[in-house]
Amino acid sequence: RLYVPGEICAVEWLTFGSNVFNSLVPFYPNTDKVPEYLAYTEEEVDTASFYWSCRLLAALADAQFMANKFHVERYQIKVMAEAHRILNEADRKVREAVSCDRDAQSCVGDVPNAQSGAGTSAQVQAIIDDANETLATMLKEQTTDVLGKVLKETSNHMKNAYARSDA
Repeated sequence: RLYVPGEICAVEWLTFGSNVFNSLVPFYPNTDKVPEYLAYTEEEVDTASFYWSCRLLAALADAQFMANKFHVERYQIKVMAEAHRILNEADRKVREAVSCDRDAQSCVGDVPNAQSGAGTSAQVQAIIDDANETLATMLKEQTTDVLGKVLKETSNHMKNAYARSDA
């Protein structure tokens, strides 16, 4: 990403599990902080973890693939579109923070050490951390939403189906 300052030129796209059933989401790697939703994967199944949400989504959607396909596709499109919006907003904030002209060659600089977060100003670091948290919050909301839709759809196709849904 040569059109942004060096502090944010790297973006890492993450996902857990089969890409058929989940969405990639971008994060700025130039930080020491990892959003809670992505940071921990315990042995106990918990939808507060993106890993477990992805596994559950895949297991449920795969069981009734044709019935759930459109739920998953809409989820993927929505996550990607919203993620790009969040990235663009954070990029704009960083550009303003470092007073960098978008088209100027001076925007392209040395990439700081992505593991330590060294080399970024406190203001840029705060923007990166806030963007990553915003991305994780959006991802959790969208994943929880699609998980509910897929659960309902798959439940209605069970042999012992919930034919009289309370909804």
